[in-house]
Formats: sequence, C-alpha cells, structure tokens
Amino acid sequence: MASLNRYDPNNSASQMGITQAEKNAMDKEGADAVTFGSPDSQGRPFTRVFLRGRAFDQSGHFYYAYYDARDLSGIIVYEFFHVAGFSDAAARPFIHQIQLHCGNPSSVL
Repeated sequence: MASLNRYDPNNSASQMGITQAEKNAMDKEGADAVTFGSPDSQGRPFTRVFLRGRAFDQSGHFYYAYYDARDLSGIIVYEFFHVAGFSDAAARPFIHQIQLHCGNPSSVL
C-alpha cells in the first residue's frame, strides 16, 4: 500500500507517520518529493510519498528559463518507482521515458 501526501513542515514526524530521523533527513534533503517505507499500525508494509509545495509549482519562475514548470505527474511516477523498490540510481535512467509517457518532457522532473 502507498499514500500520496503533501508535505507540511509544520507537521510532526508522528503526525506524518514517519520517524523523527526520517523527517530530519527529509527536511535536510529538500527534494521535491520523498518516499518512505515503514509498517502501518498493523505491521503491514506501507509507503508514504510526500510531495513538497514546489512539486506543484506551475509558474516556472523558479527554474531554468527553458522550462515551463515542474512535472508533477512525472514526479509522482518517479516516486512510484521508489515505492516499487527502485533506488534513485536505478530509477534515474527511466526519467526520459517517464516524462515522455507519463509527464511533460518540457518541464523539470
């Protein structure tokens, strides 16, 4: 099972369903999205994907001049690769295909 969540830095680790160490790592990393796998309340595998506010940015002002906006659908699919067990190194070669088939190649993933 997995859930998509919008990251709110004001939420505590327990409110987010992750450990304090995971929250600290997420705060330090500053990525557009972060995936954490941890058991749910009944001990079953459960994955939480947290999307930061800038993953939703469609203004394009924050990025290189030749990109229009963030590729939200591409970011989500990329995070689903993590849900499936792919590391960043294993998922990165699929970025072009993700954007071509699931996202927007003219946007930032």
